[in-house]
Amino acid sequence: MSDIEMRLAQERRFVERRIEALREAIEQGRAEPGDAGRLATAMYELKSMVLSPVTDEELLETVRWAHAADPSDPKPLEVLVGALCVARVGAGDSRWDAELDAATRELEARAPDAPVLDLVRRARSDLQSLLEENRPRRGERGA
Repeated sequence: MSDIEMRLAQERRFVERRIEALREAIEQGRAEPGDAGRLATAMYELKSMVLSPVTDEELLETVRWAHAADPSDPKPLEVLVGALCVARVGAGDSRWDAELDAATRELEARAPDAPVLDLVRRARSDLQSLLEENRPRRGERGA
């Protein structure tokens, strides 16, 4: 195993332990303010790792719960928007579009400087440009 592989494995174990500890604290009623957001962030981090065992559905379930558990904390909402974007791109379909739009609007109202909003805006702009480039022109077939 290379040094990089060893470091990645260590990082994965660290994140998995953090998730276990946060879940345990939450289940046992020992959670501190912000733990729901920390759990959502850790799950998102684990999901982003190579060969992650976390599914889109599991991640979304966790971040939805975290947002509902502490609606005053914008962090779970920010993670939800990011997770919905990842799920949307990964699935290649539109089943999460309505939820993504609603979560994005809520985040824009509550935390307009959230970094994930820049990514959403750029993705929407890129998609719009792609659609315009591929739209049939007058006189072309399909127009």
